[in-house]
Amino acid sequence: MKSRSCVILAAGDGKRMVSEKPKVLMEVLFVPMLGWVIDAARAAGIADENIAVIIGNNAEAVSSYLASRGKFASFVQKDRLGTGHAVMQAEDFIRQKGGDVLVLCGDAPFMDKDTIDNAYQFHTENALGVTDITAEISNPANYGRIKRGEGGKLKAIVERKDCTAEELLINEVNSGAYWFEADALLSALPQIGNKNASGEYYLTDAVELIGERAGAFKSSDAKIVLGANNRKELRVLNRAMCETVNDRHYEAGVDIIGENVLIGKDVVIGQDTTIMPNTIIRGETVIGKGCVIGPCSQIDDCRIGCGAVLNNVYAANAVIMDGESFGPFVKVERSTLPVPGRQ
Repeated sequence: MKSRSCVILAAGDGKRMVSEKPKVLMEVLFVPMLGWVIDAARAAGIADENIAVIIGNNAEAVSSYLASRGKFASFVQKDRLGTGHAVMQAEDFIRQKGGDVLVLCGDAPFMDKDTIDNAYQFHTENALGVTDITAEISNPANYGRIKRGEGGKLKAIVERKDCTAEELLINEVNSGAYWFEADALLSALPQIGNKNASGEYYLTDAVELIGERAGAFKSSDAKIVLGANNRKELRVLNRAMCETVNDRHYEAGVDIIGENVLIGKDVVIGQDTTIMPNTIIRGETVIGKGCVIGPCSQIDDCRIGCGAVLNNVYAANAVIMDGESFGPFVKVERSTLPVPGRQ
């Protein structure tokens, strides 16, 4: 297998979020959007030293977050001149790594390992210079449209502002994620111009420049294209991610009662456990089998044994043994111990 690297585009600001934080640090289920994207790249087998992040003017905050997560390369995009211009900041990194390079959007938390792996298989089996990762959605709104030619071959990606009336009717859209052959990308980047409605350097133009060796992999999961530019859209992401995470626990034999339950992405819950309404479970919490958690409880970074009952409890960094019961209206904080019998 060729060497593989990843460039994550994370230079957006938080203006439309009405926040001093960069957009990629806005949280979905308690984790910055950038964190979800980093975890997807890692899950697909890309090592930290092969991940580069393009950051913007508020570089300090993003750099601090990156340092807390691992050791990544980062490059500053001083002027916001488009996605193509953003990738240009990492040219030396791409040249050094060679092989194939994955480009991801730092504000697309639903991008996942399976999509990345399946797209890469399509990319390599067809010996493509670029594979655009796409999805079909009912309301394409402001997404770039996918134009296919004879035999379904990728012909072009047209940004929303540059679409004709006919192109606006297309439901297959660009996710903003791509697999590139590094040499093909490096050859295309200097040729990308900015003669378009936004006056920006679009990475999408690389598709036409690479030409016959351009392809598109359509994901079966439409959520991979979802991002957020404002607080209302962020709320939509949180609701959708909550449903995705809860579905995973349902499939593992967990009962979640009511709608007002929030469970973080890294939480592990044993089968036959019941999560009651108005409960928040965060961090690296591990809950054993046959527990009842809630109602009205918050659990942060705890280890909870099998058969425990927590009713109206706030617990942080605590170890709760098998069969222990707490509540109502109790705060539990104590030092870490092994949890016998936990799953």
